[in-house]
Amino acid sequence: MRSTTSISPLQDALKIPSMNLNVKVFRDRIFIRGKTKRIGLNIKEILYVEASRNYCTVVTPDKRHILSVPLKKFSSVLNNKTFMRIHRSYLVNLDAIGALDDSYVFINGEAFPISKAYKKDLFSRFTIL
Repeated sequence: MRSTTSISPLQDALKIPSMNLNVKVFRDRIFIRGKTKRIGLNIKEILYVEASRNYCTVVTPDKRHILSVPLKKFSSVLNNKTFMRIHRSYLVNLDAIGALDDSYVFINGEAFPISKAYKKDLFSRFTIL
């Protein structure tokens, strides 16, 4: 007999909260809902995620994917140590950062602001000589 309160075995194994999102995580990939099918994205290929109210844009080197999920929920589902929130509007892949200064992170030539709230945690993740 199946219990009505249990979550799927995949969600249980990955410790994913049971949320009604358009994003599913599976090992090193996430599946996002496209217009007609679910699209698999390698997590390592995601450069950054940008928030815009209740939507977020997942940016890869090839394409931009718009999701109807707030950034906070997307980042909690992703739950990956290679991503970090640097601003209320940006979640970045730490492996994609090419340069940084006191106020900005640079990924593929684009500058992203670092807010004061996230600055100390961000710089603690890097060894700066």
